[in-house]
Amino acid sequence: MSYLGTVPYEDILKIYHAADLSCLWSWVEAEELVLLEAMAQGTPNVGTNAGGIEDVIQHGKTGYLANNLKEFENYVIELLQNEDLRFEFGNNAKNKALDYRISEIAKTWEKLYRIAIEDFHKYKSNDFPRMKRVELLKKFVRKIPNRDF
Repeated sequence: MSYLGTVPYEDILKIYHAADLSCLWSWVEAEELVLLEAMAQGTPNVGTNAGGIEDVIQHGKTGYLANNLKEFENYVIELLQNEDLRFEFGNNAKNKALDYRISEIAKTWEKLYRIAIEDFHKYKSNDFPRMKRVELLKKFVRKIPNRDF
């Protein structure tokens, strides 16, 4: 395991590509970009089951989500010792990272805005009781095309 400190931007992708796995131990990480960068290079991840991390790592498919330090250690060891599993998770991670391309995110936001305008906006007025608006909002959220974006 190596801590590299500050790395020149042009070297980051090469480092991810050369890595066996990427680890992120944080309970407050809201910006999971580092995980997506690693995934795009086919690198599996081990992270904490918290914050934005759990939105990116698919436990048992693109990496592992740990609930405590012991689990984190065990998952790291398992992936380091199992090359086939690392390869499988890495391929899955690379495919999952495609969902986060800017073109895909833009399509998702466009769908969200269309749903909001067509289905939800008409109920914005105070003519609808609060509970009715809450129920309509729940229905609206269930229609979101890709809630893990």
